[in-house]
Amino acid sequence: MEEAVEIGGFPPCQVACPAGISGQDFLYYIAQGKFDEALEEIRRTMPFPGVCGRVCTRSCEPQCERDKVDEPLSIRSLHRFVADHERQEGRRKAAPVEKTKEESIAVVGSGPAGLSCGL
Repeated sequence: MEEAVEIGGFPPCQVACPAGISGQDFLYYIAQGKFDEALEEIRRTMPFPGVCGRVCTRSCEPQCERDKVDEPLSIRSLHRFVADHERQEGRRKAAPVEKTKEESIAVVGSGPAGLSCGL
C-alpha cells in the first residue's frame, strides 16, 4: 500500500480526526472488500462506527490526500457503510478488550464519549 504524506508520523486525515481513526488502514480494507476487517480497524480506536458514520462532522475529509488526484474520499459515508454492512450480515460477538491497567475507574455518563472512555 502506498504511503501518503504524513504529519508527525500520521496521515493528515488521522491527525484531523477527533477519534484518531486511521483512514488509510480502514479504507484499504474496504477497497479489498474486507469489510469485517475495516470495521475492526475502526473499532481499535472508536467503538461506534455507525454513530460516527451518521453524526461525524467530517473534519478528516478536507485533509484527504486523494484531493490531490481528483476529490477527497467520503470517509464518513464509508464508516456508515461498514457499520450498516455488519448490521445486515448479522453482528458478530465483539472481541474482548485487553485489560491494560489494574486500577478501576469511574466514567460519568453513558453516551458515546463516556462509553469510549470506558474502554
